Amino acid sequence: MLKKDYALRSSGIELLKIIAIFLIMIHHVTQAWLDFAHLEFTAANMSGQMFVLLVFKHCGNVGNLIFFVSSAWFLADKTNSKKQKVIHMVMDIWLISVLFVLVPLLTKANFVSGKLVIKSLLPVTFENYWYMTCYLLFYLLFPGLNVIINKVGRSRHLRIAFVLSFLYIVVNNVIEDRYYYSYLILWIAVYFIVTYIKRYRESFAANQKKNAIIFIVSAVAFLLQLAVTWFVTLKTSLHDGWLLYWNVIKNPVIIVMAISLVFLASSFKFHNKIINSVSALSLLIYLIHGNYINRHYYLTYVWKFMYTNCKPRQVWAWILLYAAVLFIVSVIAAILYRLSLQKVTEKVSERVYRIGRKAYFKIEQKLFRR
Repeated sequence: MLKKDYALRSSGIELLKIIAIFLIMIHHVTQAWLDFAHLEFTAANMSGQMFVLLVFKHCGNVGNLIFFVSSAWFLADKTNSKKQKVIHMVMDIWLISVLFVLVPLLTKANFVSGKLVIKSLLPVTFENYWYMTCYLLFYLLFPGLNVIINKVGRSRHLRIAFVLSFLYIVVNNVIEDRYYYSYLILWIAVYFIVTYIKRYRESFAANQKKNAIIFIVSAVAFLLQLAVTWFVTLKTSLHDGWLLYWNVIKNPVIIVMAISLVFLASSFKFHNKIINSVSALSLLIYLIHGNYINRHYYLTYVWKFMYTNCKPRQVWAWILLYAAVLFIVSVIAAILYRLSLQKVTEKVSERVYRIGRKAYFKIEQKLFRR
């Protein structure tokens, strides 16, 4: 059954979230091909096809940012986080991670190690899904951020957004990892930008033409970033690592792309039950296809099978086909999980929440008495 929150949402942003998941899949499938073929992005082996793969490689951060900005759009209007939701997400992350490690354990696969088992048993702690670990932390923090946003007013809100953006987007793209940079701090900076525009520049946020232009310009700038970096690396003695210089989530061009796309999507008011239903499964789709074992081993095994039997030449086309099939399989797996095991995790997480809440209030009362 479709959750009420998703059922009532306009489908514009929900469709964009689905596209974001597909972009992330393109990134993972591309990386699996590079691992299988033992290829790296170097000036010596760059070709037209490798440039397309370079673009595909960057799709992961584009998708991740679109997904976060989409979430920020909805969180901006909320006042509280649902603690049950956090516990439920952690349980789903843990259970899916355990299920993925059970198969190679039972079949005695040669890649299984004690370290891999421990990482799979503690997926949040070891950031097997870095996005989910960061999102869980942000989700717990956003009510406090909204309190600050509500109290500071427009001018201070803008100043905070400007300072955070300058330090963690501008400066950290020039000098890496300064001022205690982290994904979480970057997301807070982006959140202040998104909430400022949504609250105080509503006409701009709803302007389809302006956001379409900004997206097109930023998309062209993104491709130029890659093309110019490739050309400079080819013509100079720059290290090949520079070819992936822009493959970071703090890339300002990607951030602008993501924000303009979300604003553009939000301006399209329509409702489609299928889109909303698939979008409601996006977390499970991400957890299933983006599992550490799946990304690092299973996706590569599939490439080995396809290469042995099909000898793909236009690899970029096979990547898109592979990602499409992976998306369909992940949606089916997510539906099956939703109809079976997730019913169990929902009940268990609700019980854990009640026990934890009761224990917390007892501790709180004792502390207040002192």
